[in-house]
Amino acid sequence: MRRGGDADVYEVFARFGDDPQEPIRWLGSVRSGDPELAWHAAKEIYTRREDCTLLWVAQRAAMVLSEPSDAEALRSPSRLSYRVPAFPGRHRRARMKAAALAAAEASS
Repeated sequence: MRRGGDADVYEVFARFGDDPQEPIRWLGSVRSGDPELAWHAAKEIYTRREDCTLLWVAQRAAMVLSEPSDAEALRSPSRLSYRVPAFPGRHRRARMKAAALAAAEASS
């Protein structure tokens, strides 16, 4: 993981159309010494032909980026074992314990 460089470069992201489920897409970059000017430049450059409903401009230097060495950590399913459906969550463990107690009481 590393920080982005170039303090005067801003990355531009936008959503087009009225559907809030539409993904936000990366459109490109603009150079500017000021965040507001970068936003206006992005609006003029990238939203001329389509109806833009959301426009984000983020300074590249403020972004945290993954590197090739992060690939294994990003794709490894074993690192998040609690996300598999069979993982016993707190509520499931409580139900299992209650069922075991009920079965023990019923057998005695």
